[in-house]
Amino acid sequence: MGASKKTRSDWKWKVGKKTDNTRLGMRYEPGNWGDILKGTWGVTVGQAASMLLNRKSVRYLDPFAGAPTYALTESATQRMRDLSTTELARHASPFVSKSEWPSTALLIRSACEEHGISTPMRVFDADSKRRNAWAGIPDTEICKLTAGEAILASACKEEAPCELILVDPYDFLADWKTLLNPILLLSEQIGVLCYIYNRAPRSVGHLNVYKQFRKALDEGLAERKFLLGRLASDERLPRAYHEILLLGPSNWISTLREPLLEQTLRLARRLAEAGAFEER
Repeated sequence: MGASKKTRSDWKWKVGKKTDNTRLGMRYEPGNWGDILKGTWGVTVGQAASMLLNRKSVRYLDPFAGAPTYALTESATQRMRDLSTTELARHASPFVSKSEWPSTALLIRSACEEHGISTPMRVFDADSKRRNAWAGIPDTEICKLTAGEAILASACKEEAPCELILVDPYDFLADWKTLLNPILLLSEQIGVLCYIYNRAPRSVGHLNVYKQFRKALDEGLAERKFLLGRLASDERLPRAYHEILLLGPSNWISTLREPLLEQTLRLARRLAEAGAFEER
């Protein structure tokens, strides 16, 4: 008999240059449009943090942090060239110059520090290699609990766990029933960013899961508002959407609405135009 079929957790992103694959070790391409959307919102939130919080320190929690940086692929490098005039590109440039893609955590820290705000971070990742890589990042604590979901639940029991959280598991919609309640509770007092890979275009099953999540989100928020940005997953074959969700106190939503709207529409136009016309 042949080798057994690999599970989804065994799959790793591959690029054409085989020698680069050992540097990646990810289930998606670092610097894809989802990372760009996530980073854009992270930088924008970081830039507004001083006004939103009226303080010189933003404590940041990332229970699904991944690694601090990743190997930069050729296609991701080209995306950053195309976005060279954006705030994201400016904050990413010190990493891109070293052929690295920065985590959203480091992009948020860069945006905060530019405005004189320190960013002590607590992070975790289930992969020990990526988790341990944070040991070399200054002012960063690796969480002692052994699962991102448990860290999120634990934060709900702390009186003041942090000022900003990013919730970015590999598959948010697979675990949304576990994640949603702590997210809603925490967002009553602090800013919560959530990255969602929405596979609804692929099947009725995926669409129904997404509808169930959105219904529960709307019901859980009651009269509170949220902001959501959405990009197609690819220029030519968009079989999913990248989504980023911001929940938080009303002043977060009102302050960030216009800059996040402007930045997201700019990205959407770039993405649509990239696949709109070809000449060869």
